[in-house]
Amino acid sequence: MLEDLPETQVAIDNEFAANGESRCASDLGRFAEACYVAKYDGSQRAVTGAPYDSIAIRQLNANTFSYNARKKDGKYSVTARIVVSKDGKTMTNTVKGTGADGKPYSATMIWDRQ
Repeated sequence: MLEDLPETQVAIDNEFAANGESRCASDLGRFAEACYVAKYDGSQRAVTGAPYDSIAIRQLNANTFSYNARKKDGKYSVTARIVVSKDGKTMTNTVKGTGADGKPYSATMIWDRQ
C-alpha cells in the first residue's frame, strides 16, 4: 500500500494511545519510512528508517505535542510542535533545525483527515 504512493504524498499511521505512547509508521515517498514507539515523557527512543535515529516526544496539552529528532553524528537535529485541531480533523507539524545535509531546515506540514 505505502509503496504505491507518489513521492509527493505522505502516508502516516500514527496512533496516539491513552497510555501516553505513540506508535508511528510513516512513508514519505522515497525519502523515509520511519518506525518508532515512544512515550510522551520526553525520553529519547530509537527510530528506524529515517534520517534521524532517535526521537523524544512530550505532550504539552490535550492537542499539542513537541518532539526532538536527532542523529547521533549530530548533523540532523530538529525540534517540532504538533497541534491537532479541537475537532480532530487537522494536524499541523512545524519543524525547525538542521537537516541531514547539515544545512538549516524548516517546514510546516498540514494534514487533513480524509
